[in-house]
Amino acid sequence: IGQEVEVYLYLDPKGRLTASKLLPKIKVGEIGRAEIVNITKHGVFVDIGAERGAFMPFKEVREKNTLKHGTKIFIKLYRDKSNRIAATMNVDEDFKKIAQDASKSKKGDTVIGVVYNLIKQGALLFTQENYLAFLHNDEITHPIKIGDEIEARIIFIRKDGKINVSMRKVKEKAISTDAEKILAFLQNRNGQIPYSDNTSP
Repeated sequence: IGQEVEVYLYLDPKGRLTASKLLPKIKVGEIGRAEIVNITKHGVFVDIGAERGAFMPFKEVREKNTLKHGTKIFIKLYRDKSNRIAATMNVDEDFKKIAQDASKSKKGDTVIGVVYNLIKQGALLFTQENYLAFLHNDEITHPIKIGDEIEARIIFIRKDGKINVSMRKVKEKAISTDAEKILAFLQNRNGQIPYSDNTSP
């Protein structure tokens, strides 16, 4: 009695104010990467390191059909109308504010980034260097989803400090892999391939 301790306050399922010495890794207003611990008919719960997970309603969820238990995604914490702590995957504008200028990086450098949004043209990544990266559909080598950690190669440095990246290997390294694929295709078709210079791309 009388000892001063630092605690995290939250409302339990019955609406009671509850204190825990287990402090969250992400604070309200901050962006962090959190693991999905439960998916309900109303939304998703993510682990923020506290006693109780943060709830994310489906209106704040992206690509909900691809999210699975255990997937780590970028979120931002906020307080909802009931003053409860909630999470959102809508972090694009926040990333623009905290992103570092990639103009000092070099074309050909390798970066590792996490997919935080999928758009019609491709995927948006936030890298370990705090760069914003765009991965065009033509540069994707296999299916990806939000939360995936991807190793990619810088192919263009934009004037706004962002980068364009590719999952493809440079031509010199990719040629052997491509040759193996073509040879295997030929072998499976008794040495014939149904394509020519006149075939539609």
